[in-house]
Amino acid sequence: MFENKSIKTPRFVTPEGSLIVHPSKFGLLMGNRGTLGPKHHALPQPHAPSKPWITCLLKKDGIPLPKTEVSYTRLFFLDEVTAFASGHRPCSQCQYHRHVLFSDMWIKTFGKKSPHFDEVLHRDRCNEDGTKRTYSSRLAELPSGVIVRFNESDQPYLLLWGKLFPWSMKGYDRPATIPVNTTVNVLTPISIVEMLKAGFSLLTPRIVSFRFQPSARPTL
Repeated sequence: MFENKSIKTPRFVTPEGSLIVHPSKFGLLMGNRGTLGPKHHALPQPHAPSKPWITCLLKKDGIPLPKTEVSYTRLFFLDEVTAFASGHRPCSQCQYHRHVLFSDMWIKTFGKKSPHFDEVLHRDRCNEDGTKRTYSSRLAELPSGVIVRFNESDQPYLLLWGKLFPWSMKGYDRPATIPVNTTVNVLTPISIVEMLKAGFSLLTPRIVSFRFQPSARPTL
């Protein structure tokens, strides 16, 4: 049987951790979950057995990063908060300084050394059947940088500066006005939410510059 070249492999990661096909060539970040085969793509959140889910830079100082000899399936993310929501963390090589900040904040937040975080993140992002693990919280109790849904709605929203911006692969649209006592379904793994509460900084200028649609772009 010949492979149908018209069927594209889904490579863009959603905040729910699933993979979709999208006409955009790239997102703001690249990453991987190991080398994905057909059996992995059958999972709700496709991933190989290895626990590390990482995010990598596409360019450094405006220059595309060289290809590595390590085998993996390239995945793409709208931005870092989307990567966090889907359970990925910064690469220790191409994002070395960001990785160090992540590791240091992990230790500050949980009192555990950084090698533990891949195991904990996998537990926080995946149920036993491979579906997305989420939890409920009041908006008032959440920090900027988390992505949430209302009830079982399919629409994800980014909580930033007390506002909720609808997420899509095209970027963020005009914010919705929601009472702070509203209970939402949190897509960002609880361990990363706790780090954001503890003061882990977001790359907000990058988010605003590249990923807000003109009608929704906030003023810093």
